[in-house]
Amino acid sequence: MAGVVIIGAGQAGAQAAISLRQMKYEGEITILGDESHLPYERPPLSKAFLLGEQPIEKSFLRSEDFYPDQNINLIRNAKVQSIDVGAKIVRYGDKELSYDDLIIATGTRAREISVPGSDLEGIAYLRTVDDALALQAMAENAKSVAVIGGGYIGMETASSLRKMGCEVTVFEFLDRMMARGVAPQVSEFFTKVHQDKGVTIQVSTGVTAFEGDTAVEAVVTSNGDRVDVDLVIVGIGAVANDELAQQAGLECTNGVVVDEFSRTSDANVYAVGDVAYTDNLSLGYGIRLESVHNAIAQSKAAASAIVEQPKAYNEVPWFWTQQYDYRLQMAGVPMDDDEFVLRGSLEEGKFAVFALRDGVLKAVNACNSAQEYVVGMRLIGMKKSIAPEVLSDPSTNMKDLLKG
Repeated sequence: MAGVVIIGAGQAGAQAAISLRQMKYEGEITILGDESHLPYERPPLSKAFLLGEQPIEKSFLRSEDFYPDQNINLIRNAKVQSIDVGAKIVRYGDKELSYDDLIIATGTRAREISVPGSDLEGIAYLRTVDDALALQAMAENAKSVAVIGGGYIGMETASSLRKMGCEVTVFEFLDRMMARGVAPQVSEFFTKVHQDKGVTIQVSTGVTAFEGDTAVEAVVTSNGDRVDVDLVIVGIGAVANDELAQQAGLECTNGVVVDEFSRTSDANVYAVGDVAYTDNLSLGYGIRLESVHNAIAQSKAAASAIVEQPKAYNEVPWFWTQQYDYRLQMAGVPMDDDEFVLRGSLEEGKFAVFALRDGVLKAVNACNSAQEYVVGMRLIGMKKSIAPEVLSDPSTNMKDLLKG
């Protein structure tokens, strides 16, 4: 068959196929997905979908008719066993597919917790539609829920579960919530938001065991406390699904190593989305990013290289999270030793925190502040030096900072 074979039917895999057709690629395109569903977006899983406010069909990236209409062969429930880069063959089930170019879009899987009792019933992870459906059913009968991990997924899930009427306790190993992605002021703000909604927050607290006969009944913490629960959601990060790439001999480092065109160490193999590790041109260092924006941008870069119209991925990474009535939009990646500048009001829930590194704007966290986010992202891309007092001054017109 040859053409392009895409392993993975998530946001990145589907976008790669879509972009190839938009860029007038005329060869065969085959997507191999290991789920039964059409390609879908994941962000709603911890929010509207979990709450029952959005059916799965609303999350589909394209309708079922789109793929045959675009001559894209979408094969579901396809578990890939191996890649032979020398022969340019992908093996799945008892079948083989040859390719001219291969795109690996295998994403990540939830990092599993390994403590005594972690195999008890009632301990859930949230990564797929099926995970969310199972969690919905369990949450209907749950009264006391423990969320292990205070990152975006953990806090979004805590928000949704609280709305569903569950008593929720969040356990975070680090000393603040969402510590790896937001400024300290933002962690502080969202901690208070959750506490005001009745969520119990425990930071600097690890989990050493789960107790129960067949189903989980309690969480035992590093502080020696025992907290009664009847449901546990684990959100302690994700692991890159790079085993196929490793077995094929491709360079991997916490994911599949790619260049600015999403090309791997093999000239005819690309990796995109959550599984890809790259020297990010905008950030200036190597990183594996887990975001919708990154999945789309890297897939477009790969498609552009395949159609021989290469366009490097050189965009400021951005992310977002919705918790209760607060939408947090983030651009760039802050570091702990950055200088953080607050603009707006934490009390009113409308503010932005800018991260300066050697005087240059590197990141912005904007809560219900769309203009600060949009302008901030452009300023990051410009690598602009801005005085802290100018950013914090509410009389400063953000758009004026783009001039000169």
